[in-house]
Amino acid sequence: MWKRNKVFIYLVLFFLGTGTAKSQNHNYQLFKEKGGYAHAYNRKMQEIISHFESGNTESLVLGFSKGQSFKVYGLVGKGDFFNAIFDIGDGKVLRVRQSKKKLFAPLSIMFGYHLPLMDSFYTYKSAYLELIKSNIPMPKSYFTETHDSEFLVQEKLDIAFYYSDYMKPEFRKSLGKEELEKVEKDLISFAKTTARYHQIGDFREDNIIYDKNRGWVLVDMWNNMGEAGSMDDGNVFEMNERDSAAIKARHMATVPDFMPAVYKPGLPDHMREAIDFAILESRRELLSKLCRKTAKQ
Repeated sequence: MWKRNKVFIYLVLFFLGTGTAKSQNHNYQLFKEKGGYAHAYNRKMQEIISHFESGNTESLVLGFSKGQSFKVYGLVGKGDFFNAIFDIGDGKVLRVRQSKKKLFAPLSIMFGYHLPLMDSFYTYKSAYLELIKSNIPMPKSYFTETHDSEFLVQEKLDIAFYYSDYMKPEFRKSLGKEELEKVEKDLISFAKTTARYHQIGDFREDNIIYDKNRGWVLVDMWNNMGEAGSMDDGNVFEMNERDSAAIKARHMATVPDFMPAVYKPGLPDHMREAIDFAILESRRELLSKLCRKTAKQ
C-alpha cells in the first residue's frame, strides 16, 4: 500500500514540477543566434499568443538573432495567419510572424512581386517605402538591416475604430455631429494622399483605422501597387471596370487564393462625390508639379 502511495506522490510531484517549470518559462528564443528559425518556432508562437489571449498579464521575452530580444507586455492584435502584434512599451509595438514564412519563389518570379506567404515583411516594407513618398499616413516603422526578416518595430496607435465600423450607417449615427464631421473631413484629407494610385495592395476595411490623434491611418498593405495613368483612372476606394476585369481574369487563370487580389473598401453614398473631387484635385496638382519639373529640365 505504501509503495502505491509513494508512486502516486512521486507522480503528483512530477506533474506539479513540470507545470511550475512551464509557468516560469518566460523566455522564447524564436531565432538562432546566427540567424534562421529556432526549433519549434510555430509551436512557440502559438504558446506566446495563447499566453496573452488567456488573460495572462505576465510579460514574456522574445529572442531573435545576434542577441536581440524584446520584452512583450501584451497582444495588441493578430491577422488571420500572418503577423501577431505585441506591445513592447515606449509607444511601440513588435510585429512577428505567427508561423514560418513559406517559399513560393517560382510564383514570386512569375508574378513579379513577393507573395505575402513568401515574406510578409518584405511586402510591407517595400509598400511602406513606396507609399511614404505620397505622405500616406501609416504607423512609423523602425526598419533594421540586420533583423528586417525576423521582426518589425512600429509606432503604437491609439485606435478609435476601423473603417469597417465607419462604413456601417448605424455606427455613423452613433457619432456626435461634430465628431462625424471631423472624421469625414479627415477622410477627405486621407483620400488626397492616395491620389497617385488606382490600387494599393490589400487596401481593405480592416487595414484602415481611425487613430484618436492622427485621424485615418493605413496599418497594413501589400506591394502590388497600381499608379493612376490618367485623371479619371479610378481610385483606391471603389471598384471600376478594370478592377472587375482583373478579378475575373484572376479566377479564370485559377490563381491560388493566397495571391493578393484587388481589395477596395467602398465609400458611403454621401461621401462619394467629395472623395472623387478631392482625388481629382490632388491628381491635377501632381500633374502640374510634373509639368513644371519637366519644363525646368
